[in-house]
Amino acid sequence: MEKPTVTDMMVAYAQDAVDHAKSSSSINLDYSPESIRQVEAVLDSLYAAIPRGLSRLFRHGPSQEDMFTMAKMSGGYIGEVVRRVRVPYEYRVSLCHHLEDANKQLVLL
Repeated sequence: MEKPTVTDMMVAYAQDAVDHAKSSSSINLDYSPESIRQVEAVLDSLYAAIPRGLSRLFRHGPSQEDMFTMAKMSGGYIGEVVRRVRVPYEYRVSLCHHLEDANKQLVLL
């Protein structure tokens, strides 16, 4: 079995976003540019759920893992919208050795 590419993973994250939006919020994401507003609304509600001030003592917001998962799904979804509407692209991962950090790039072909 071949190792999945970054593009394969991002397409899978996009589908996860579609599935999650439908099951959790009854939102139908259709990969149109307009649907990005719906993704933004989901992310806004996630942000609003983060406790601030004294409320942090009494309630828990989304976990770091939940936020990371939502970031991957929404990023994959928005990237897939761009891919479907614009020109073909691929994701590339490049290592910045001087920063010792990995950067993901969206490369339009």
